[in-house]
Amino acid sequence: MRIGLAAILAVPFLMQGALKLKPLTAEELRLLNATGTPKVAGVHRPLPSDAIKKGKWKKGASGQPVWSLEIESPGAKSLRVEFASFQAGDGKARVCEDDGKHCYGPYTAQTLMENGSFWSDVVEGDRIVIEFTAAKKTDVPPFRLARISHMK
Repeated sequence: MRIGLAAILAVPFLMQGALKLKPLTAEELRLLNATGTPKVAGVHRPLPSDAIKKGKWKKGASGQPVWSLEIESPGAKSLRVEFASFQAGDGKARVCEDDGKHCYGPYTAQTLMENGSFWSDVVEGDRIVIEFTAAKKTDVPPFRLARISHMK
């Protein structure tokens, strides 16, 4: 059986953990569709405090441990994620569209705000994949995922 290169490259994105958020609440929809100024581009949705535990570890191409989690916010045209308490050390994070073709980052200890909180780049679609490549094995990534920005 022959396996194409595209199938091989897609494998890491099939092995991540997943978190599917509920559809927008009536209040979130009201805020998102409000008229007036300033124009609302999206709503911030809090993530469960245990969201980080839903991710999965795998071995990366260079042998380093790689943690990943896909988050879905149904109906979003684009998403971004808020990292909090980011203490990456020599590790690095990135965000990708769910097909793995468009990724943004890396986010490292040198690219974050003083308090360890920052928003990722915007990813098109209603799913975002967060990856963290660790410099050494750890039980959980050294950050929290605080919120998703669900954009229309």
